[in-house]
Parts: sequence; structure tokens; C-alpha cells
Amino acid sequence: MNVRRLVSLLFLTLLLPVASEALAAGTWVLWVEDERFWDPKGEHWGRQTRNWNVLDASSSEAECRRKLGETIKRVTNPENPPKDEDMMYKVTGDAVTFVFFPKDAKPTDKLRRSQVLRYICLPDTVDPRERSERK
Repeated sequence: MNVRRLVSLLFLTLLLPVASEALAAGTWVLWVEDERFWDPKGEHWGRQTRNWNVLDASSSEAECRRKLGETIKRVTNPENPPKDEDMMYKVTGDAVTFVFFPKDAKPTDKLRRSQVLRYICLPDTVDPRERSERK
């Protein structure tokens, strides 16, 4: 084996771990799936909307997960809560379910609307909208 080939093999052997680390340390994206159901007394009752949105990007999965937790804390303690309705929420894993009632609702009153926010951290090469379209 000549010296040039030996140097090339040595170089590739040293470069491969560095390249795989660079690939593993790609960007992580914080996504939210926003699913809404409408007022039972209104003309749109039963209508549902579902949208995926990008909230943030991070250089690591751990940083993305930290931002996910901060986002859940922020949405469950809003600075400007709705003025014309009362809200209840439940956090289940990385999802928050909101239920909105008329202000000063009675136990027999129906809810106005509901909303589920599902958060997920994914590598920038994965788009959750593609999985939703296949369902």
C-alpha cells in the first residue's frame, strides 16, 4: 500500500466520527399542533381546525425540551386571560387541553369551545405535518 492511500485512509478514519457528531448535533424544532372545537350553541359546533406551527428552534434536543416546558408554563399562566369567559386547563405530558365556559357559568351550562395544544421537539429533517396528512 502506498503512502498516499495510507494517509487517505487515516484521514477518513479520523474524519468519520467528527462528521457523524456534526450530523447528530443538527437543529431541533419545537412544533405545536393546535386543535380547536367550536361553540355547541353556535352554527359551527362540531367544526374542528387543526394546524401545525413552528414555535422555536434549538441547537440540541435538551434545549428544545427546555423551551417546550417553558412554553407550557407560559400558556397555562397567560398574562391576558380571556375577559368574557372562564378557562380550565389540564396538562397531560406535552399536551395542554383548555376548556372555555361563559363567564360565571352554572354547572348546567355547556362549554363554549375547547382547544388542545400538543408540543413536540423534532429534528429539523422531520415535518409532523407529513404524518398528519397520511392519517
